Amino acid sequence: MAGSSVVKSGGIAAESGQIATSGGFRGGGEGKMKKFRTLSVFGPSAALESLVDTIEARLSDGWSRNLERESRLQRIYVVEVYWFECRSNAEHPEVALMMSLEGRCLSVADIFPRHDGQLTVGQYNAILVEFYFKFVERAAAECGLMVTLSSDESDPRQVSLAK
Repeated sequence: MAGSSVVKSGGIAAESGQIATSGGFRGGGEGKMKKFRTLSVFGPSAALESLVDTIEARLSDGWSRNLERESRLQRIYVVEVYWFECRSNAEHPEVALMMSLEGRCLSVADIFPRHDGQLTVGQYNAILVEFYFKFVERAAAECGLMVTLSSDESDPRQVSLAK
């Protein structure tokens, strides 16, 4: 998917040559289609807030938490938000990853380049999976929290286009 462009708006995205739908993407290929993955952690609010601190303590490989940005965003959003950044590397440009805490659910709200440009579906998913395996998975398990990481594939037989 290198060189593909992505448009992401309102949680729906499309690679070049694909039609964005609420259930995934309709493309020219056979079989499964790629879509943006989601990552959510469920549990008591206090445990989820503690999880964010645990994640921060484990950050490495160019990842950091930006508390100043969180503070500014907290004045805008009605939910708790957490802001992480990763330096550019061979796989992706410098990115920001924003998490939101609503009730008993902490989820990745978005991942996007810190500067101009867009991420491909593949880049977005790779960053999300890296963040999950390096920082979230073990920390959530130690806290006894349930985590869901969605698939990156959508069955084209389940895709319906809105008219």
